[in-house]
Amino acid sequence: MSNYGDDELERRLRDVLHSRALGLPVPSDAIDRIHAGAHRRQQRRVVASATAAALSVTAIVVAGIGISVRSPGHGSTAAKLNVASSSPAAAVTSSAVPLPVVSESPSVESSPPVAASSAVAVASKPPVRAFNPVSVSAVGINDYWVLGYLTTSDGGVDGATIMRTVDAGQHFTTVGAPSVYVAQSPVRPAATTSEIAEIRFGDTNNGWAYGNSFFATADGGTSWSAVTGVPGNVVDLAAASGNVWAVSNTANTSSYSLYHATYGSHGTGTWTKVPLGTSIIGQPGLAVVKQNAFLLAQVGSGQGEIFVVAGDGKSLVSHPAPCASSGNTVSAAGDGAVWIRCSSDITISVFVSSDQATHWQKVTAASAAASVGGVDATDAVIESADGLHVISTAGDSMPVLPPTGATQALPGFIGFTTTTTGFIVSDGTGAQLWRTTDGGQTWSVVTF
Repeated sequence: MSNYGDDELERRLRDVLHSRALGLPVPSDAIDRIHAGAHRRQQRRVVASATAAALSVTAIVVAGIGISVRSPGHGSTAAKLNVASSSPAAAVTSSAVPLPVVSESPSVESSPPVAASSAVAVASKPPVRAFNPVSVSAVGINDYWVLGYLTTSDGGVDGATIMRTVDAGQHFTTVGAPSVYVAQSPVRPAATTSEIAEIRFGDTNNGWAYGNSFFATADGGTSWSAVTGVPGNVVDLAAASGNVWAVSNTANTSSYSLYHATYGSHGTGTWTKVPLGTSIIGQPGLAVVKQNAFLLAQVGSGQGEIFVVAGDGKSLVSHPAPCASSGNTVSAAGDGAVWIRCSSDITISVFVSSDQATHWQKVTAASAAASVGGVDATDAVIESADGLHVISTAGDSMPVLPPTGATQALPGFIGFTTTTTGFIVSDGTGAQLWRTTDGGQTWSVVTF
């Protein structure tokens, strides 16, 4: 800015001060004071101009904050800051002064786009495994073992698996198992010939798994060893009170034999053949009550015989069976009574004996029993074409509803540990284990 205005003012002031018309005394330092005042006014104008310029730049910078830098064709996701100012300087500078170059940090929007992969990542899910029970054996109301096989949702089938519970089925643990397949499993290697179908325990340590292969354990199922001394395929086995009995079928024949061994803290002893004194035709049924084994067998054309063998494996007596039989089931009830199901070519009948198979009482069923499990000397649970029933020696027959979630497959096994606690193993693929604690009136599915 020019200093002309200050020089002209100074000249006029000099004329006024020297004017005689005023009649005022003039101080000797008047001119110096005028110079000092003019200098101060000029400094204030310089400061005011600098301040106004600074405010203009500030307004431009503030206005620049709201500018989003983006590549052509891309929408901005940056938040815009709108600043309302009452400052006059901020209102005029944008057109008076060129916009300053504002340096911004690189943004995602201004960066070159990154090509995303078109492949969708899908987490792989492991196959769902399901346990399929095929056989159960209990040595008390809380302690029992279940033989089965594992299937997977991708179609796989594993070998034999054995589960154990010691709290009546609230929790199960997997114990050891023979390295074979289960006969009932739907898929297994074509070359497989070694398999098992059933499991039985005599106490908390000694147990047996059998089929066309035969194994024993002496440590509750942790380890298993092959059994020698029993030729052929074991088709039935029962154990109690330190004695174990096995029915064996000689390969490729219809001949059956009974074998006996003892068991205890030493494991299973030597197996010996029981001399029955006659040939057995057709698969027999077997059960043990206390020290005695009961074997229902066909010994001639249409002739049935009941063999009662004492615990030493040698002493035996035989009684004519109450029916001619070619297919037989023997079930030991929880109180020691013996129930039998006799199947001939014409009829299927159910009988019960409470005096060591000396006398038999026929029990009427609503329809032919496919399987039978004795509850006590008066009641039994049967599976028939009409479903599940509790039958009694009084002629009563009470239908029983399957448990919630039960499959429709028929039971392949019915058995009672006590007069209240019993089990059903449903037959076929997707088999289930059912359990009762009220003598067979109601059942629940055991989950693993």
